[in-house]
Amino acid sequence: MKNFYTTMNDVIGKELSRAPQGLKEGWFVSELDIYSLQDGLLRGTISSLGLSLVVALVVVMVTTLNVVVTSLACMTIASIITVVGGLMCAMGWELNVLESITISICVGLSVDFTAHFAIGYLLAPHKHDRQRRVEHASTRLSGAISLAALTTFMAGAGLMTSRVLAYQRFGAFLMMVMTTSWLYSTFFFLGLLSVRGPQGERCSIDAWTCLCCCCCSADVTAASGSGAMKRSTTGDEHTTTMLTETSSMRGGVQCHHHQQQHPQQLEIIERSTLI
Repeated sequence: MKNFYTTMNDVIGKELSRAPQGLKEGWFVSELDIYSLQDGLLRGTISSLGLSLVVALVVVMVTTLNVVVTSLACMTIASIITVVGGLMCAMGWELNVLESITISICVGLSVDFTAHFAIGYLLAPHKHDRQRRVEHASTRLSGAISLAALTTFMAGAGLMTSRVLAYQRFGAFLMMVMTTSWLYSTFFFLGLLSVRGPQGERCSIDAWTCLCCCCCSADVTAASGSGAMKRSTTGDEHTTTMLTETSSMRGGVQCHHHQQQHPQQLEIIERSTLI
């Protein structure tokens, strides 16, 4: 179907480009509207999913300021999205407007629990012991995260009682995302941290150092700009002084020349008067 759709678009485009002026605004009528919609939804879903993953990566990086934790969190989020997408396919859902929107929302709902556990791991007091940091994060945050997942799961279960198909599917989506996100963030992500989590301050990004570097670079740029302005001002003053001295010297030469010519003019006037 895709080859047929692409071939027909290319053929019609070539024919319309060579058509007379009155026929260049023509179009091709077919029964491929559904395929065109599905193709647009597929392209839009992939692009929105990629953009959502990039935004989630930036948010986790800014929140944790640790490269290893961010990488493990992104691995967890990608696993959650893969499992939820597989469950949607197993339930027989086809790509439509609602499914495209839910897949985009899935990234935002998946990053929440993982980001909480990541921050709890980094704020643990035992910096050089992975196991105790994981225990600290799980004991302090498991209760709150479990209750948050339960309340959202119950909201999705309430939507399942509706007679509208869109509400039913959105409720099922919430239940799947909350269950998968809770399981992967609690067991998979914390398991990765207990095995490959950073110890101490390894792979950490110092925000104050980055801020100081940015401020220092701005100060250097401002200082270089002010130095250039001072040099240009000094050069302009020196040029003005030279021009003033030159003009004064020219004025003195002209006055001396006029003083030398003045007696000769008086003598000529006296001779003309005598004559």
